[in-house]
Amino acid sequence: EAPIDNIKSAINLNRKIAFVNELFKENVVEYAKAIDRLNNAQDLTDALRIHNELKHQLQWANDNELVQELERLIRRRFA
Repeated sequence: EAPIDNIKSAINLNRKIAFVNELFKENVVEYAKAIDRLNNAQDLTDALRIHNELKHQLQWANDNELVQELERLIRRRFA
């Protein structure tokens, strides 16, 4: 998968709605803060640490398709 410059711009509207509803319990503000944190991470290690914090804090399942998609976007952002 091709590298991306910005996680936010790589997420289309339908996916954003799915992320907000399913992963962020319909809280668009928390979603926006999390995506900004991930985008502004220093490197892949830092971004994956933030992703793991979010997984723990919001009780995301590792096998959730959206959780895995977000991790793929993070890896593309820091590729």
